Amino acid sequence: MGLSERKIKHREEVRASILEAAREVVLKEGWQALSIRKIAEAIDYSVPVIYDHFINKEALLLEFVTQGFGLLNRKLESARNSVIEPELQIRAIGYAYLKFSGEHKEYYRLMFGLGVPSCEAMKEIPELNSFMKIVIEPISVLISRNKHKQMDDRVKFKNFWASLHGSISIDILDITGKRGLNKKIMEDSIKHTFHIGGMSCGGCVSSVKNRLAAAPNVTSVSVDLANKQAEITSSVAINAETLQDAFKNTHY
Repeated sequence: MGLSERKIKHREEVRASILEAAREVVLKEGWQALSIRKIAEAIDYSVPVIYDHFINKEALLLEFVTQGFGLLNRKLESARNSVIEPELQIRAIGYAYLKFSGEHKEYYRLMFGLGVPSCEAMKEIPELNSFMKIVIEPISVLISRNKHKQMDDRVKFKNFWASLHGSISIDILDITGKRGLNKKIMEDSIKHTFHIGGMSCGGCVSSVKNRLAAAPNVTSVSVDLANKQAEITSSVAINAETLQDAFKNTHY
């Protein structure tokens, strides 16, 4: 190995040491406790050496965010590719997202600014755009199969993401004092059981089922004639008005 190669390798090793030391501080003490001086002391280098690799804490934050989204994207891609149907892909992505937030809490805090300074440069990182594409892809496929093709896939993506991120943020910040409900919240946002009046025969069951199945984002429907109930599963959260529209001009 030549001199130039050794210099490059040494620089890479120092950079890796800086990131590892910073990660340890963040994991043990939180982002607010991190400082360039503390990193220098941890790896026994001078402060100027740290600045030679990262000009400030925000540069370190950007690196962690990039790493975090890279890790998240790999997990989401793996989950998405584990099933074929887009509605199942969305659900698999949701569960993988929840699992990531639980296993990598400090990464998640840094990625989404939970208790740390926001960084405008984070919005421009390629990994963030890749994350959006991974989630939007199966949503777009579902919309293309739906008769309501005028729906905006980015709006549906934001609804889905808002439900996941909102419940995770509440958990991480410990606002309610009750944790561990995120999976139930996700299921609750895509499963709906409600009463259907006016059903009296098998023909009514078929009619109700067909009407609900045609509603935007509905992926499965089951109808219980005896209990006058219908249960639907949707690819994203669905509001009551959408379901009510399915029964306009009917006696149900």
